[in-house]
Amino acid sequence: MSVALFAGCTSMQVRGTVKDWDSIAANINANPSPKVDQKTLDNSYDTLIKDQKVDGDGTGSDVEYIGDAFVDSYRHIVNDLPSVTAAQSLFKEGLDLFTQKKYSAAAKKFSSCQWKCSVKDTVLKEDAMFLEAECYFFDNKYSKAFKQYNKVAKNYENSRYSDRMAARMFSIGRYWENMYDKYHYNTFAPNFWDKRRPMFDTNGNARKAFTSAQLQNANGTFSDAAVMACGNNYFRDGRYTEASEQYDHLCENYPNSKYIVRAYLLNLQCKLQMYIGSHYDSKPLEDAEKIANHLINFYGPELDAQMRSEIKEIQSHFAEQKAQRDMAIAEYYKDKKYYGAARQYYGYVQQDYPGTESAQQARNEYQKIANLPSEPAKKFEWLKYVFPED
Repeated sequence: MSVALFAGCTSMQVRGTVKDWDSIAANINANPSPKVDQKTLDNSYDTLIKDQKVDGDGTGSDVEYIGDAFVDSYRHIVNDLPSVTAAQSLFKEGLDLFTQKKYSAAAKKFSSCQWKCSVKDTVLKEDAMFLEAECYFFDNKYSKAFKQYNKVAKNYENSRYSDRMAARMFSIGRYWENMYDKYHYNTFAPNFWDKRRPMFDTNGNARKAFTSAQLQNANGTFSDAAVMACGNNYFRDGRYTEASEQYDHLCENYPNSKYIVRAYLLNLQCKLQMYIGSHYDSKPLEDAEKIANHLINFYGPELDAQMRSEIKEIQSHFAEQKAQRDMAIAEYYKDKKYYGAARQYYGYVQQDYPGTESAQQARNEYQKIANLPSEPAKKFEWLKYVFPED
């Protein structure tokens, strides 16, 4: 899509502060399950209390650590311990269902497989987590699939499925973006019926999907495309600052991307839109001038005649815009009756931007104040004679 230049339970967290563990233990010990080894349960509880006393504040990683111990206690109570045999069996059942395109049933099997995996079964657990996400994807539950892919990415930073997950995230983002472009969903209206879309903010989640695709595999096939797509999304929404950040990122980090020229062209338009006048920050104007010069000097042969003409026309206006900034400063000093400083800035305009309309205006204004005093008359000057310093 072109844009014209001027157009399972891997980690349980307990929310809040965990309190009154003694009463919980008392209730557990009151009616122990006949299938539970009481010694094992006591050891698990002792570990939990020890962790709470050492790690202390009941928030953040401490809470997560206590939560893991609590889950461990629960699994002992209900006799639902990790089992390699059970995990492998569930995985095989899920794979068979996946092959038969029974994605909903397969997802449940893969989820159960993760629960049955022990800490050592990292490879099997990663496979099950990824295939659960794949089930949601092929079952057209894109919101759940996106969350599950992110879960895999969070738990396995160097996952061997990175390339495939990046491709899936990119395609999900593109689908959400196209749906939003077609139907213009209200950002705050909840979605209860379409499992293909997120609950809120379809377009915003499309940008999140593009960002996740790029972060998931920064040097992969879809990385530069994901950055470009995110920038274009912001551009169409008129959010030029965010769009410019994406285009800057692509130009700096993907110099060999096939989108590089288009990114520079759109970034030029973003910078021009970000510049709001001579009384405000000049950096967008300076950046725009650098981009225009870079396009002509390095990518001139790749631009068609009309594009080169438009960029050169933009370049011709930079001098006028910069001259207007000096004119604004000169007018400020003139209004304050600091005519010496005003004459100095009018001189800068005539010297630095001789061919502009502002230069002629500066020449006229300079003549009007040529014989006026450099500074305004000082009021109460006579007081220094009444109250000498010494």
